[in-house]
Amino acid sequence: MSGLFDDFRSEFNKPNGISIVHETDLQSRIWPLGVVFLGREVQCLAFCCLHQGFRRFTVLQMKKVRMTEENFRPRRVPLLRAFLDQLRNSRRQGAMLDCTHA
Repeated sequence: MSGLFDDFRSEFNKPNGISIVHETDLQSRIWPLGVVFLGREVQCLAFCCLHQGFRRFTVLQMKKVRMTEENFRPRRVPLLRAFLDQLRNSRRQGAMLDCTHA
């Protein structure tokens, strides 16, 4: 567990996208926006390139983590703003934002 989390933390601090393989062997390319502790889990809030939307990924459900060649740094701030706007709008409408990776 510690090794994967260290790998994830190391890759997260770089300005590139991250390729992850889930427990279910699904592979995703993500642009990480933040890492948070929710309940009992460490989760990564990210833009998922596969689904073209914001998702929440549980770090412990990742089998592999590696940095991609793609640099998304110029898009990071606009993505963060869009994610926050989406959260605010979902709260105003009384709905919870479903951003899980399923």
